[in-house]
Amino acid sequence: MYKITLLPDAEESFKKLDKPIQKRIAQKIDWISENADKIIHHPLTSLPADLRGLCRIKVGDYRILYWVYDDIKQIKIYEIEHRGKDYRSVKKP
Repeated sequence: MYKITLLPDAEESFKKLDKPIQKRIAQKIDWISENADKIIHHPLTSLPADLRGLCRIKVGDYRILYWVYDDIKQIKIYEIEHRGKDYRSVKKP
């Protein structure tokens, strides 16, 4: 099992969501934590070098943006955002 860390932007975004959506996203984060070493992570493309390796997973109309650190078994949740938001708004935390 991987340790999960929510960065401040992700935590703030999570708190603003409706309770049913929060529940679905929390379940998906738990699932990622338990299966991180077994699943294929989908890195985003065309990002600045400081964001290289940022991955995404969809949860309904939302996506979770995260980094995986296999060497220390940790996942850092960068942001939780609506799928309609453009990736160009992604910037270094």
